[in-house]
Amino acid sequence: MVYTLFSLSKVVWRNYQIEKETRDLKGEIEMLEEENQHLLNLITYFKTDVYQEKEARKRLGYKKPGEEVILVPSVKDKTDTSEKSEETKSQKNWQLWWNFFFKEKG
Repeated sequence: MVYTLFSLSKVVWRNYQIEKETRDLKGEIEMLEEENQHLLNLITYFKTDVYQEKEARKRLGYKKPGEEVILVPSVKDKTDTSEKSEETKSQKNWQLWWNFFFKEKG
């Protein structure tokens, strides 16, 4: 009788562990399927003309015929002009505008 209860409890415990492992693996499968779907969506997006044009513009500087490209200096570029900014601090506003429109760029 004791042996039967002991054997039965071992079987129940093993069954519980198998069920728990099955639930864990199903959860992992769902997570991997979601990640897989996300990656497939990214691949589909990367193949679109919109993305390819965006990357060509950003990385290679491409432009469409008839477009004009305007370059905006980055923050790093602004730090290089610190000497110039100290010069402009001593000038009056009208002088700054005059220099902006009539002084040669160099």
